[in-house]
Amino acid sequence: MVREFKIVAGPSKYDLQKALFDRMGNGNKPHTVTFTNDKGARIVAVILVVAAEDGSGESWNIEGYFTNLTTNRSDVSLNIKFEGYFRTDRRIGHLTEVEDRRMRVRA
Repeated sequence: MVREFKIVAGPSKYDLQKALFDRMGNGNKPHTVTFTNDKGARIVAVILVVAAEDGSGESWNIEGYFTNLTTNRSDVSLNIKFEGYFRTDRRIGHLTEVEDRRMRVRA
């Protein structure tokens, strides 16, 4: 079952850029960004691809993988690929798990 997440809060444009371009500048660990969905879950992700969705400079198609999902009931570590849309000026969007979802990630 593929999950979709409606994002109601997310990273700034600067944090999204840092996660993409300063990949291992966090003590040799990937920079992550945090999204919050409409159910209040915190989703931590590594960003691998950012592409302009339009000419606004605020609207992005993104890809990456979830590293952690925190709800009021659990805190789960993951490595699940996603793709989605995110708007940095309003910090909203949506993320969808990709069918071939498990990532092999170096520790």
